[in-house]
Amino acid sequence: MQFSLATDVFSCSAHTILNSGRLFRQFVVDAYTTIESNRLRYLRTHQTTLRYDSYDSIKQSENAGRIDMAEQGSSFLLPATFTGGPRYMKNLYLDATTIYMFLRLKDHGEFLSSLFIIGLLSSDHEKKKFALLEIEKILKRCGTSLAKYPSMPQVAKTHSKDSNVLILDERSYDREALLETLDRDIPNMTPEQRKIYDEILDAVNKERAIRSRGDITLNVASSGIASLLLQGGKTAHSRFGVPLNPDEFSSCTMAHGSDQANLVKEASLITWDEAPIMSRYCFEALDRSLTDIIRKQSDKPFGEEMIYLSADSIDPTDTKAVNDEALDSDFLNNIKVSGLPSHRLRLKVGCPVMVLRNVDPPEGLMNGTRLQITQLMEFMVAAKIITGSNVGKTVYIPRLLITPSDTRLPFKMRRRQLPLAVAFAITINKSQGQSLSEVGLFLPRPVFSHGQLYVAISRFTSKKGLEILIVDKDGKPQHKTVNVVFKEVFNNL
Repeated sequence: MQFSLATDVFSCSAHTILNSGRLFRQFVVDAYTTIESNRLRYLRTHQTTLRYDSYDSIKQSENAGRIDMAEQGSSFLLPATFTGGPRYMKNLYLDATTIYMFLRLKDHGEFLSSLFIIGLLSSDHEKKKFALLEIEKILKRCGTSLAKYPSMPQVAKTHSKDSNVLILDERSYDREALLETLDRDIPNMTPEQRKIYDEILDAVNKERAIRSRGDITLNVASSGIASLLLQGGKTAHSRFGVPLNPDEFSSCTMAHGSDQANLVKEASLITWDEAPIMSRYCFEALDRSLTDIIRKQSDKPFGEEMIYLSADSIDPTDTKAVNDEALDSDFLNNIKVSGLPSHRLRLKVGCPVMVLRNVDPPEGLMNGTRLQITQLMEFMVAAKIITGSNVGKTVYIPRLLITPSDTRLPFKMRRRQLPLAVAFAITINKSQGQSLSEVGLFLPRPVFSHGQLYVAISRFTSKKGLEILIVDKDGKPQHKTVNVVFKEVFNNL
């Protein structure tokens, strides 16, 4: 449970930080964060020395005749800095009791409202409702519930979003004041600013301002000072849990089902101030987390796309090349041969793909079968067959260990990857045996095989579904092409 108290409740308070402004407080927090980060970094990089010192102290105590190691050292009480820990919850209880005794409250409802003297919500009813929800969460962690205490106020049955204080806070803005500000500022925009403003609204499918319609906009900045200049602003590290020192494998600390993750799901727009000064690993970490959290919502801007990287190695049966240091993973990742899926496979929900191997012929998964991606998972994909006799059937494609059939390679390699290739366009040969409702035929040069043009044109089921683009060597559109026919094949018939 969270409690807030006005700084002027205790008239004797004269603490410098409490009486200072937001900028100074943020500066203190940033400075402490830097110092603490450096301390933790030192502990991480000097583990060998630190552990040796501790071990050496224990050995000295043992040599001095002190057998019971539990009696060595001095007791130290950790401060209540761990949110949700026993000491933290005890401190909150003591603070609440102090407020209760100081204000001499009469009933439970007034007591609950007093816990939010500077509350995140607007009305007393909402404050009481949220306090009860928080109490219910704590009781459930202990295996009980408010329902077992009939004399206590009970939690009303409401929508699940009502229990998320982060969402409620972002929707508590004065909409009329926001509209007044909007009407005042729009005429003062430059043409470039107005263009960007319109593009953003088009991207989130909104006709006017976002917050004034009750939707959520998350304002974040790269530094604490810059976040104070944004309405409802926070640092990206605080809002999304971006690591302070990210690398190429980092991800944010947001977890499925948490209030923080649910807030991101509900957001219509995220603005990031001073973004260019941040490391690209920060954005990659956020992108991974957003992809993971919003993956199942295909109408969202994030979560539709995943990148699958292959694991390449030399075939153990190739005894000559298996120990060749020149054939490292970077070299193998760049190999592209016919029939071998790419090392970096970028897929999106709804994307058309083609199967590159005979995975399961009875189920229709053969070389050349076209699919449409319906779900992206960590090690496999779900897809719907869109050609052949099993049209409409949903299949699951796992990663397979694939060996290239190209015999020109001087070594044997294998690649563990999805046996798929993105197939927005296919060759005429690959289209044989398929019936398509709409066909766009692109002919940058005349076909060179007997009957190949006939094969391409006969793929469609209706004349209205055929579009042909013919261009010459200079790229200029043409109205005719050559149909290659070898008359010799008709001799001696």
